[in-house]
Amino acid sequence: PGSPLTGGCGFLLLQTWHAMAVSGPKKPQQEVASTVSDDPSVESGKRVLVVGHGPIGHSFIEKLGERDAGFEISVLCEEPRPAYNRVMLTQYFVDRDGDKHDQMKLSYCTETSLKDTGVNLIYGRAVAVDRATKLVSYTEPSGSSNSVGYDLLVFATGSYCFVPPTPGMVISEKKNPHWPDDPASRPQGVFVYRTIEDLDGMIAASKGGARKAAVIGGGLLGLEA
Repeated sequence: PGSPLTGGCGFLLLQTWHAMAVSGPKKPQQEVASTVSDDPSVESGKRVLVVGHGPIGHSFIEKLGERDAGFEISVLCEEPRPAYNRVMLTQYFVDRDGDKHDQMKLSYCTETSLKDTGVNLIYGRAVAVDRATKLVSYTEPSGSSNSVGYDLLVFATGSYCFVPPTPGMVISEKKNPHWPDDPASRPQGVFVYRTIEDLDGMIAASKGGARKAAVIGGGLLGLEA
């Protein structure tokens, strides 16, 4: 509340929160210079936490690392693997190499390459931000709760697939009511087109006997689907 939204570029800098939100049509490398001091000594040693390790979050991390300004960079990744190319997601139907984890043909990086560049990759879903203590709470894949600190907080969570509020599209009682896109709250046979797990679900459905499909959305991925 009360934070400035600049122009129409979709870039939100929450200066009082020491947080940055990266989204919209501009690439993150276009924004880094405007949010990080030109004097590396000013920022050296600061803990930068990026929430979201999709294409935007990964590109931001790469550009930040190129500055060699001494940042301690951590990234919180909700998916079970590091960033990969969502634009070419349809290629996964050919490759079907999700078992390779961070070495798929679509992968942008590996866990080892991130570690080698000093990036701390954390698997988990962010659930709360405490601005007073500068801590982000998150749920680990095991279900346990944990937290990580920051000096600068970057939200690079990207978008989610909109599922129309149509009877039958979502189960009557969502299992995770606070998630706008909750795979566990979709009825059998309803999928979105965003993650490797989504495509694995479609592949499993086709192997299970599904022969007809209706695609809602005629964009690039919709047409490819």
